[in-house]
Amino acid sequence: MIWRDAWLTRSGSSGRGLIASVLVVDDEAVVRRVTYRYLNDAGYRVLEAEDAEEAMYVMERGRPDLIVLDVVMPEVNGVALASHIHARWPAQRILFMSAHNDQVLLESGMELGRDAVLDKPFTRDELLTAVESILAAQRAKASEKSEGE
Repeated sequence: MIWRDAWLTRSGSSGRGLIASVLVVDDEAVVRRVTYRYLNDAGYRVLEAEDAEEAMYVMERGRPDLIVLDVVMPEVNGVALASHIHARWPAQRILFMSAHNDQVLLESGMELGRDAVLDKPFTRDELLTAVESILAAQRAKASEKSEGE
């Protein structure tokens, strides 16, 4: 089993000093390590999993704020894993990453336009912008919900 966890104080653009956690799921070790490094260096708490089984193991021990998930993986693809995760944790935020064209994504079961997709290869800035955008929307939604109570 290959999974790593780094605890850091969040020092990103939110300025709140919060720790945001991100689970990176990709069967390619190089992609996982680069993604890990980009997020870790930006101050996120980063966990890694190389497949669906490891991802579910990590999820059982504590849900991350966001999952960065490869679409095309052996055995269980990212879309099937996301469906399984959403069946148990409907509010879980997921950012898909893929090096494949729209046809491959559609064939894997992805609903284009509904799911956030980061094209591989991506730059550090593209990854961090996508992650922060999703987390900011999640914070805004949580804030609206707490104000309405």
